[in-house]
Amino acid sequence: MLHILLLLLKVLGIFLLVVFGIFLLLALLVLFTPVRYRGNVSFHGEARGTVFVSWLFCILRVRLVLDESLKLSVKVLWHKLFEEVLWSKEEDEKKELSEGESSGEEISEEEFGEVLPDFEEEELEMVHMAELSGGEMEEAQRLEEESGLEENPVSEKIPGPEENIGPEEKTSRKEKPNLGERLCRFCKKIKEFILGGRSSLKKARKKYEGFVAFIGDEENQKTFRLLTKQIKKLFKCILPGNVKGRIRFGFENPYDTGKVLTIISPFYGLYARTLAVEPVFGEKALEGELKIKGKIRAASLLSVGLRLFMNKNFRRLLKRWR
Repeated sequence: MLHILLLLLKVLGIFLLVVFGIFLLLALLVLFTPVRYRGNVSFHGEARGTVFVSWLFCILRVRLVLDESLKLSVKVLWHKLFEEVLWSKEEDEKKELSEGESSGEEISEEEFGEVLPDFEEEELEMVHMAELSGGEMEEAQRLEEESGLEENPVSEKIPGPEENIGPEEKTSRKEKPNLGERLCRFCKKIKEFILGGRSSLKKARKKYEGFVAFIGDEENQKTFRLLTKQIKKLFKCILPGNVKGRIRFGFENPYDTGKVLTIISPFYGLYARTLAVEPVFGEKALEGELKIKGKIRAASLLSVGLRLFMNKNFRRLLKRWR
């Protein structure tokens, strides 16, 4: 009996070790297998390009193609999960044409709807007047004149601007403040302005002193250096390691071309070996080709995040800013 129990425990232990090994292997594959990407983009009047992303030895493949339309396709091994057209130039042109036609029809219907009621009212009034006999028309006109006189009687007296003013307003207009009261009010306003300026200056001074103390703290300086270092590492992990291409650009005004060259000249050491820049003076031009290739590892991103969150001061600052 004991022998059977030990055998069962042995089998169960082997099973658990196998399951743990499988999970460990999957975790290592997810962390250390890079997501590889490459792209080819060209612009000669129209933008065309292809972006290909693969993961786990090309088991998962994503392709994005731009050529008169934007197509996205996803494949797992040999099975295509889906393929969809995200954007199409022909569909955009059709939508613009249909929107233009529909807007024109709406305007015509609105104009027709605004003119039609007026026309119907005038036509009904003419028919009603034609149906009335001569005596009835005279009596109707007389009733309209009498009603008009009752609505706007001449005997009503229209009050003038002075009669609308109440007695309190008349007394306030007559009683004007003297020179002494005006001086007192002016002095109060100056005093309030000075006190408000002093309080605002005190608040600004406190904020400045707090900012200087925050920047000058040794722990905060260490955290800032760590943050700068990890951000550089993050960009290094994400940005492509291989970039090749050619760009030809220019403007009709040579001065604008020179301004662009002045802006990009400080970064010449970064792109000189891989990217050829060809300026054109006195001519409007924009064309070129660009090829990029790189990879991203989840372990690198995870190490950056863990390194930051292991810092106590960084966690404290993060809670403070929240």
